[in-house]
Amino acid sequence: MLFVRDIVYLFRLVFVLFAWITRSYVDVSYDLISFNVTFIPTRLFFLLNFKLIGVGAQSFLTAEYTICAQFVIGFGALVLVLISWGQGLGAGILTTAAFVIGAITSMVCGWIGMYVAVYSNARTTVNAANEGYETYKHSFNTAFRAGAVMGFALTGLGIAVMYVNK
Repeated sequence: MLFVRDIVYLFRLVFVLFAWITRSYVDVSYDLISFNVTFIPTRLFFLLNFKLIGVGAQSFLTAEYTICAQFVIGFGALVLVLISWGQGLGAGILTTAAFVIGAITSMVCGWIGMYVAVYSNARTTVNAANEGYETYKHSFNTAFRAGAVMGFALTGLGIAVMYVNK
């Protein structure tokens, strides 16, 4: 017998699968023959810097999550001591575990969000570099799908963590 939380979990999996499939509708590769010559340097610039932006995002996340990990360890120890002192060791351990799991979930969501943003911004830029009405349509659809991917993935991750910790 399926419970409501099982149905919600199944919907999450369906939405994550939908987001995974729709994220690949826009290709970052170029067909340089079909481009107007005046746009080639700009487009090549975006392609070449796409990897550099990814490296910068990774460096930022490494620095940020190093500080976050130090905070989680220090504040987790403080939570453990204070809650154990006031409510008992069992409550202290469970509260600290909930805090650490929430912090890790938040960091994973930030990592997913950063990488989806980097890739989707590059794809949106590639679409916006073309001329014509369809350019705006494709650029908007790319950005909108990226938002859907982040929304469904991050919400799904949060629901999955709550499901596992039921």
